[in-house]
Amino acid sequence: MRQDGAGREGAGMAPSVAVALLLLLVPLSSAKPTKAVLNVTITWDVIADGVLDDSTMEVSVPSNSANQVVLSQDISDPYLIVSDSGGSKLEFSFSGVRAKRITGSFLVQTDYFNRTATTDAPNSPNLVGNTSTIVITPEIAALAETFRPLAFPQDVIGEVNWTFNNIRYNMSYYDVTVNDIIGVTMPSDWVFKNRVGVCDELSNMLASMTRSEGYPTRVITGYAYVDGKWTPHAWIEVYSQKYGWIEADPTHNQFLNLNALRVRIGMADDMEDLRDAINATSKDAKSVSLETDVDIRLVNYSEGEAVDFEVTFLPQPPLEETQPVLIKARNMANAVVYTSFMFVPPMTVDCGDCQGRIVLDPNQTKEVELMLRLPQLAPNIKYTFPSTLMSDYGRMNVSFERMQIEQSIGEKYASVQDLPVSFKLFVGLFLIGAVALVAIAILLGW
Repeated sequence: MRQDGAGREGAGMAPSVAVALLLLLVPLSSAKPTKAVLNVTITWDVIADGVLDDSTMEVSVPSNSANQVVLSQDISDPYLIVSDSGGSKLEFSFSGVRAKRITGSFLVQTDYFNRTATTDAPNSPNLVGNTSTIVITPEIAALAETFRPLAFPQDVIGEVNWTFNNIRYNMSYYDVTVNDIIGVTMPSDWVFKNRVGVCDELSNMLASMTRSEGYPTRVITGYAYVDGKWTPHAWIEVYSQKYGWIEADPTHNQFLNLNALRVRIGMADDMEDLRDAINATSKDAKSVSLETDVDIRLVNYSEGEAVDFEVTFLPQPPLEETQPVLIKARNMANAVVYTSFMFVPPMTVDCGDCQGRIVLDPNQTKEVELMLRLPQLAPNIKYTFPSTLMSDYGRMNVSFERMQIEQSIGEKYASVQDLPVSFKLFVGLFLIGAVALVAIAILLGW
């Protein structure tokens, strides 16, 4: 996500907006944070080369959502709330100054495994149609149509995966165009054609597909803790009558239950509506700029696993060349969760398609049965097959044992019906021959 903003011109001025992000490196383990408390401090600096007359500034600030609660806030100047439909945008007014600093401090709790009820149904027609940067072309509609046969949310999961795999993430993507478009969010039709962009463009691409299917979709901007640092980021939320607003992040190929070290600041129908802006008039100032500094500090966090996996190797007769595996997934979170998994046996074992995706309602348990095909085993030797179950919540090492027991003919063939046809034919011919020899001997008087 870009944080350069987009100013609105005042009298004779061309405002520019720049953002500096103060990074706080926080040592974390490899486990997935499920809940966090963050102190978010935002500083807005308005700087002009002359005295400003009537001026207004609109900025986005953290707000409540299904996964986020603003526990407290302290803002230095009076303000008006100009937008609060899932995201807050504040307006400040001032005059008679060359420079103005406004600060806001927000104590934010994020929790991606215990969602609150999301009953705020879509209230804007723009959430299902074209907007400035979310453009549904016939080609994009045809692509989205290929996922429609899948039931929700598998269709959206497929679209997240397609965007992640087909749109190349590249901060220098603007080099492929004729014009210098640094700081401009490119629309989804451009993204589909050029197959390149950053989180803004990937979010626009995904939103155009979900809207094409008829799902109300809104874009989200904020910050995410990635690779040891806080970075500006963008993702989307898709509305479902069953689940409410659920999040999808095509940049990181994530759906539902994102990492709790993520702060949501802006929400709108379109990326262009999320830019901080300054609108000023002045008799002598030629330019004005808005600079935004964001400092995010971790107060505390907790880790956990929303899904508990259990692997059972079902019993099989000794001579069977297959091994059924039962994978049981249980949702331990007070929220709908999604996880992908992959069962990895030794290379000598054929697993076929041993991966899948599971969506679990709160406290729900689902079972998936896989079938392994074993290699040819020498008799009377015990073999151990170490395996691994990998999921979005970690990995589990498991193993099973098999031994091919060499059986006697009596054990192998419990009845005449179990005997091989060739053996039955041989015995039959032998008996016929023996009877014939006895008959000949009797006739000849032997």
